[in-house]
Amino acid sequence: MSLANLFALTRDLECARWRHSRLHDAASLFQLLAGFGLLASIPQTMEKIMIPADKAAKLLPRGKKVHTFFKVFGWMGADVDREKVLAAFESAKEVEISADAACFNHHLAVVMDGMRTYIDTNQTALRKLHPQLAGA
Repeated sequence: MSLANLFALTRDLECARWRHSRLHDAASLFQLLAGFGLLASIPQTMEKIMIPADKAAKLLPRGKKVHTFFKVFGWMGADVDREKVLAAFESAKEVEISADAACFNHHLAVVMDGMRTYIDTNQTALRKLHPQLAGA
């Protein structure tokens, strides 16, 4: 690695730390490091788990509103009408089961209003579908 590449990596990591712009999740970190050739010998085992919209709908908690999170410089949450969430699921056809917001029990991820949004997930239903992910 050249000195210029090392300087660029240090600068990018410092900017990301302060602005949260490039390292919003582990995949972004891997992508950044791979761009500098630092992960050539490390196998990438992270895989996306996608489920059909109808199965994702069954993982929503009960109620007319569903809690969601998205990340812009930090986590921001809001209650959204269940129908809007279901419409986003149908529009996407498939919904990702993600660990990005699992600490908040928001395992479902889909694009809503142009932003990757994490949806509150019924942990009992998730445990039946994917036991290794519930309570992560």
